[in-house]
Amino acid sequence: MSAELEGAFPNLAADGYTVASSKTQAYNCVAWAAGDASRWWEPGIYWPGPTGDDLAALTGLFTALGYVPCVGDELEAGCEKVALYADDQGNWTHAALQLPDGWWTSKLGPDEDILHRTPQALLGDLYGQVREIMKRTSPTSSGGTI
Repeated sequence: MSAELEGAFPNLAADGYTVASSKTQAYNCVAWAAGDASRWWEPGIYWPGPTGDDLAALTGLFTALGYVPCVGDELEAGCEKVALYADDQGNWTHAALQLPDGWWTSKLGPDEDILHRTPQALLGDLYGQVREIMKRTSPTSSGGTI
């Protein structure tokens, strides 16, 4: 796999991952987790929620998208989950989406999308810690799409 990715995310290789796309600057992790691969989601660019750099802004955004806080990152039938990351200063850094098979998908800034087994695969200096897990009824379980 990629030595550059594994250097940036020390837990990634042990967790297991796959690079799932080529690099693109068309969208970022928040857009990807929200199901939008057509634009970059960031306050000042496009942000359909409360603005800010803190975790409250990111949780507010996903609340506006129908997510609620939950306990645990385990797969739940009929639900989709997001893992929200923040640094030690409380600034949001990343969002990952759980797929129906239990794997997680992440868009790494302007780089690739990856599939990883757990949200903990991305813990470290770059993204900090998972600070919130949120879930909503899966749009696909009610006939919609992401």
